[in-house]
Amino acid sequence: MQFSRTLNRYILKTILPYLAFAWLLLSVILFVQQAGRFADIFFSIHIPGSAIWQLAIALMPNVIAFTAPMSALVGVVLGLSKMQGDREVIAMRSAGVGNSQFLIPVIVIGLFLSLITFIVNIYGVPYASRIVRRVAMQTAVMKLESPIEPGVFNTEVAGYTIYVKDADLKAGTWRRIF
Repeated sequence: MQFSRTLNRYILKTILPYLAFAWLLLSVILFVQQAGRFADIFFSIHIPGSAIWQLAIALMPNVIAFTAPMSALVGVVLGLSKMQGDREVIAMRSAGVGNSQFLIPVIVIGLFLSLITFIVNIYGVPYASRIVRRVAMQTAVMKLESPIEPGVFNTEVAGYTIYVKDADLKAGTWRRIF
């Protein structure tokens, strides 16, 4: 029994770094892709920082829901491939270790990440969707409240060019108008 626990820990220690790196890399790529849909919010100077942070955090459950299973696959494949390349699998098989012993840590990782993904999909994704909709509506209302944006020349009024240097969006006032 001691041999199997040691072996399970060794297999987990081999798989987990690849899993963590794949999760980080895939999460960054998918987050950037998801955030690209809201680029006008992220890069607007008129949107308060709290709304931007809420949106960024609200995008994370969708990212986690997709990247957890993919990172588990990548981590297991790369970890066991490394063991095979280093001939550790041959050494373990010659010691009498069967396929089922290799599967125990893989199944534990799979069940753990499946549970995380299930919880995130059931609770996190719907909650995050409500936050994303709320932030999108707030930013749309902020943009609609004033057709004139600070720092931009506006020619919507016939015969006039309006330039507003500063504005207080919360109070709805303009300063330094030209």
